Amino acid sequence: MSQSRYSILIICEGDNTEPLFFNSIRDEIQNKTYDIDASIKILPEPKFIKDSYNEEKSSNFSHKKQRRKRALRRAIGDEPKVIKGAPPLKWILAGQKELEDGTYDEVWAVFDHDNHPKRKEAFEKAEEKINGKKVKIAFSSRSFEYYILLHFERVYKVFQKTECKENDISVKCGTNQHTNDCNGNECISGYARIRRYWNESKSNKSIFPLIKERLVYGFENSAWLRFMSDSIEKNTPVYDRNPYVNADYLVKRLTNYDEYQWTWISDTRNINGLDVSITTNYQIEIQNKTTKTIIILSNSFFKVNASDSNKTYFGVRKVLFPSDSYLTKIEKKKNFTNEYFGFKHEKTILLFEYFDQIRRPQVIIEQLLALSHKELISLVNKIKMLFNNKF
Repeated sequence: MSQSRYSILIICEGDNTEPLFFNSIRDEIQNKTYDIDASIKILPEPKFIKDSYNEEKSSNFSHKKQRRKRALRRAIGDEPKVIKGAPPLKWILAGQKELEDGTYDEVWAVFDHDNHPKRKEAFEKAEEKINGKKVKIAFSSRSFEYYILLHFERVYKVFQKTECKENDISVKCGTNQHTNDCNGNECISGYARIRRYWNESKSNKSIFPLIKERLVYGFENSAWLRFMSDSIEKNTPVYDRNPYVNADYLVKRLTNYDEYQWTWISDTRNINGLDVSITTNYQIEIQNKTTKTIIILSNSFFKVNASDSNKTYFGVRKVLFPSDSYLTKIEKKKNFTNEYFGFKHEKTILLFEYFDQIRRPQVIIEQLLALSHKELISLVNKIKMLFNNKF
């Protein structure tokens, strides 16, 4: 296999979870699972990498049939490179140096919220162009594990940490083995263990195999999380939000999905000359606003069961002349709490959901009851800010 002339550098904050995760994707690229014509360098390179598909039930909950174990192998490449400075700004500066030297054609910095002191500076610095290019950011808040969580469910929850620890050792929240077990109220890993999504994310095995077959569901849920975040924390900078993710941008880039755009809507959106409107009477109206004929393919609509991510496609083929409209009816149920819908046209996927007016207050109440004490205090403070502390 000839070496690609195009090169991508991925600078990871962690030295375990993220490097192993992206190394698994790199292995898939080398095995032609994803057709990306680029050589990929990961910093730091994991010192030892277990076979991507060797997921043991004792370490991670399996969602696929186990394959035969293979021996550990040392990663190909340089030893991990120590990048000094204040995080996460130091990773942006290191990436800019690589762009300045012309060593790499594309650079990504993968980092978390983690209360890093230089988040604002990192995002602002990343906007600077170096030889016409920017260091791209794959950000997760609270941590990369939140992005992984979105492959299993749509959840908007403020976590205080990735793992609850005592003396810097995990208390294994969700296993009822420790008096300080938060039962998934404070930490992402405890939340995941209770729901049996995974057991360990910070081990010597990649967590990518657990979500490989659920990537699209993760893209949809990541787009949903940003949609919710833009509604709830629109006045808060991205780097200060919790939760928030855009790590899916890098994963899409590496897995041939970067040409597709997932967007959540609540009313009307124009895509490629089509006005797509979500009506209150459970209908979707599409109007051709262009001066040319547009074809809506059959099965362009789909319904998703949020519990198991299964999709059901529907819709007939339609030829829309200029100013023509297409109206389709959504099958009405008692409520749509566990379902959402989508419309795909070319490379754009619009996603939306319905709540009956009777059901909407109940949904809000359920979400409030799921909040921890700290989360409720944070919510009250945000409401006070919105009303200029008038109460």
